[in-house]
Amino acid sequence: MAWLMREDQVLASVELVTDRVGRLRALSRRIDGALALRPAWATHTLGAPGRVDIIFCDSALVVLEILADVAPNRVTRLRPRARCLIGAEAGFIGRHLLAVGDRLEIRD
Repeated sequence: MAWLMREDQVLASVELVTDRVGRLRALSRRIDGALALRPAWATHTLGAPGRVDIIFCDSALVVLEILADVAPNRVTRLRPRARCLIGAEAGFIGRHLLAVGDRLEIRD
């Protein structure tokens, strides 16, 4: 199992999604922990069972932009600098006090 980390703090278990079909379906299901989609510079919440938090990161997993409490059936705009996004259930960003500039890490 992989873990989403900030410094030495474990934020959540994380599932890495890298294939096209997986990315298309990723946020349309209930999320346990977090999902990391690579590559990703936009996403949607079509068919999502509830609200989600979305974190856009660069290739080094530095947080570029945060979208909190995104409703189902939405499409995000393109973020050209993003290379990865993290999706989690709504409230994740607030619970962990995530901010633009934070450096995240995925550890096995």
